[in-house]
Amino acid sequence: MSITGTFTVSSDLFLPQRSRYDRPALSLAELLRADGSNFVFQAVWSIEGLRVVRSDHDALMRLLAGQGGKAVVLGALVSRLPEGRTPLPIPGLSFYLMVERRRSVPLVGSILARATMVADQYPALGWPGRFVRSLPGKVRFTYRHGRKLFVRLGRTMKLPSRVEVRRKFGVTHQPAPPEMSERAKWIYEQLCKAVDAPESKAS
Repeated sequence: MSITGTFTVSSDLFLPQRSRYDRPALSLAELLRADGSNFVFQAVWSIEGLRVVRSDHDALMRLLAGQGGKAVVLGALVSRLPEGRTPLPIPGLSFYLMVERRRSVPLVGSILARATMVADQYPALGWPGRFVRSLPGKVRFTYRHGRKLFVRLGRTMKLPSRVEVRRKFGVTHQPAPPEMSERAKWIYEQLCKAVDAPESKAS
């Protein structure tokens, strides 16, 4: 038994070239192997987890045809994700986008991109950069714990505290802010008196 006749597919059917592109990519290498419309289909699936619509597809195709190529398309898809949402897990995607962003920096882009890749291959080379980034935290830590050390040292040496110095020189507290309620002002004044009172009376 034979079946005769023709079967035609509408040219307007919005499909990628092969079904393997109509799903998320399993790896970055697989995603970057796709070209043209196939890449756009798989890129949207891989980052947003849904099928691209025609209007968005056409806009991304125009972006793909520009100078940035695939990296620009992937960067645009990641940047337009809603706040708090992350792309589907594709190993190496964030590193690839970081390298491409640094590559696009005028004049020194290629140097930054090569340095990033070398630092990723040899983590020990990135130690100076990590140390510089950690300096603000180290300064805050030193200041916070240094103050505690000096206070303890002062107590050991029987030096007067700030409250005792203020009592000695008669320095008063700042007046209560005018926007405070009468009750809040009264509480503030009572606290100031308690702090300024000698230890025997304050207790």
